[in-house]
Amino acid sequence: MSDNIYGNNVYSLKQRMWHSKGTIGEVGEGAFSINGRMAPVSFEIRPYHIILNEEMKVSKDSAIVRMAGHEVVVGMTKGRYQLTQPVVYCQIFDTAVGKDVETLGYLGTNGDRMFITWELPSIDVHGDKVQTYGFLAVGFDGKFGEHLYLTNVRVVCNNTWNMAINDGKTASVYSGKHNMLTHESRLASWMKYVNDDAEQKVMIYQNLFRKMEETKVGTDLAATLFKDIYPHKDEISDYYPSELREQDSKTIDVFNLKQDEARSLAMNLFQGAGIQIGQTAWGVYNSITEYENHVRPSKKDRVNSILLGNRQGTMQNAMAVVTKLVGNK
Repeated sequence: MSDNIYGNNVYSLKQRMWHSKGTIGEVGEGAFSINGRMAPVSFEIRPYHIILNEEMKVSKDSAIVRMAGHEVVVGMTKGRYQLTQPVVYCQIFDTAVGKDVETLGYLGTNGDRMFITWELPSIDVHGDKVQTYGFLAVGFDGKFGEHLYLTNVRVVCNNTWNMAINDGKTASVYSGKHNMLTHESRLASWMKYVNDDAEQKVMIYQNLFRKMEETKVGTDLAATLFKDIYPHKDEISDYYPSELREQDSKTIDVFNLKQDEARSLAMNLFQGAGIQIGQTAWGVYNSITEYENHVRPSKKDRVNSILLGNRQGTMQNAMAVVTKLVGNK
């Protein structure tokens, strides 16, 4: 298991990290002061030169260079790239959120990814505490950009970074690009909004999740819910070109078979194969998230599918179906 921490640049508030790197804070602090005690990480944009016909030419692209220590190119970008230094992200956090940092660190052999997390109000579902964190993920390679998530995963390394992004209960609330002139102010607004909104809505979600856990669901009802979560496509109507009917009917049949398989596997998790899944509406939802995140096979990039693709859509549909059920009780 690789932590992929850049040097020793990682911090955790009060809790020891599994990789035993970095520092443990005994009292809460802001991001700026924590970052100031780490090995410096900064970047610079430089013109990129190429040789054509033995003549030096300045490319339209620019190189992003990590300055601290041994200089190294971490990415290429266009002229519109608005570089924000790691220390500035720390200042944005301290101003917009104004809370103690839970964890902060740099990832990659070049230190070209950075994370800051902070605690949001926890939700108690009949003694089962659900802790949520605000999670700022930033890349300095010219591609990753900046992302803001709500997650139940405490990020302290590369593995937990990936776990947080892949977790079906993680919500991606904002994505920004460094080619936007206003990306810093927009990020600050979203961070403040996420923090303030969580404070206001914690009781709403706590009541919903408790009601989901209190709502008993038998096998027959679960089967009906799984049908709603993984619906079939309708058969082709009579009003349809005959030369397309056979081909398109086969496509629908294949889709419906996959939906049947998903229903069956989700039911298997619900009936005991899943991890700590009870016979409740909460259990139905957790069966779906476990299947989509950890069981369902994928030929494509799993991260993109979970965050933006079919998996995310399915999990959102599952929450809507289960919420409707408990709302009618």
